[in-house]
Amino acid sequence: MAYASGYEALAICDICAFSCKYTELRDYVFNQVPNGLRVCPQCFDKDNLQLQVGKNPKEEAIALLRPRPDSGIPFCRGFFGWLPIVSLRVQVTIGQVVVE
Repeated sequence: MAYASGYEALAICDICAFSCKYTELRDYVFNQVPNGLRVCPQCFDKDNLQLQVGKNPKEEAIALLRPRPDSGIPFCRGFFGWLPIVSLRVQVTIGQVVVE
């Protein structure tokens, strides 16, 4: 059976009841199940991903693939050659100016 293309046909949205082009109507899907409603682009909402939270369970990985052993050396992110906090006090006199 052959159907018409509906290029110039008008249709009514099942949610807002406004008329729009038949080719613009989309199937409304809720929780990955099409419910038979045909809606206009303004009323169309993507399926909410929070409804599928438990559908694809993922196992928690416990072990690491290639673990690195503890070397015992503390890791530091210091700047090489510059210590912002110095415990030594340095006093320099340049003419009349004293810098501490």
